[in-house]
Amino acid sequence: MFNRIWTAIGAHVTAPVVIASAALLVSVTAALIAWRNYRRKSSLHLRGYALVAESSECADRYVSSVVIENLKDRAVSIYAVYLKVGHSYFIRIEDFQGGPPLILRPFETWHKEYGPIDHYTVSSKRIAMNSVLADQRAKRTLVLSTTEGKYVIRKAPKVWSPIELFFRNHMTAVVLPRRVKHDGQDVGGNIAYVVKLLFKNGESELIQLLRRDFQVRRFKNFRLTEECLQTAEALREFLQGQVDQGALVCTSFEVIDFDSWRERQRGEMPEEEHIEAEYVSYLMYKVVGRIGTLVADRRMAKSNRRLAEQRAREGRTAS
Repeated sequence: MFNRIWTAIGAHVTAPVVIASAALLVSVTAALIAWRNYRRKSSLHLRGYALVAESSECADRYVSSVVIENLKDRAVSIYAVYLKVGHSYFIRIEDFQGGPPLILRPFETWHKEYGPIDHYTVSSKRIAMNSVLADQRAKRTLVLSTTEGKYVIRKAPKVWSPIELFFRNHMTAVVLPRRVKHDGQDVGGNIAYVVKLLFKNGESELIQLLRRDFQVRRFKNFRLTEECLQTAEALREFLQGQVDQGALVCTSFEVIDFDSWRERQRGEMPEEEHIEAEYVSYLMYKVVGRIGTLVADRRMAKSNRRLAEQRAREGRTAS
């Protein structure tokens, strides 16, 4: 039966039909590509967001961060950036009209951080914006002044964070590396001292030292001793002796004691609990972790309800 069907179809599908179909397919594909290229280069397509923060350093909430993404294959000139709050308030974040505009190249992202403000003004009068910025009904939208007029950013970038996973599964751990920098260099947790050498030409060199660096040659003309690496003062005396002998050529040097610095930091901060990371299997994470999270969330909800009921009873008693 199928052979007869294919034979009938083959009798009607001739070479001209195949060629015409292929030509039509190529034409449609070319038209779609041309349309996509036109859409990519025409008009504007931006997305972004603004974060509002509050601080003890100022009385008003303020814009702390702005991100704008250009999603088109064409540059965009931006002359001003505003945060529209509700229907009637426009907080000016950036004004480039007095100088060169902000130019976002194709597919470029612009990001800027802002600190606390002194106050807001409108028509030479001081205005408090806290209540409006805290009002959930007042929608916040980024509005741009561009070469094509007003542009309202309606979509925010879809930024993912593993913190979202933590609220669904408490076995999720967001691990944060803590780094210490000195003169632009990262200083590892095992580094005991950093020696800064200053030279006649104004240049400087940083040498990071471990306590076991007496086993290797860290300086060209001499080796460190185990005794000189015991304390910062012993290291200073040893290096000064090398300078006096001409083995270390520099105009001056400085020894930074990072072990002592870390001890002072630990003394000023609460003592950290040390834990050891262990491998968590797929089953443990997906099943046990999820069940444990649901149980913990139910306990928290029950505790919050009891607390709310207790406060309600106290309120009725007080009235």
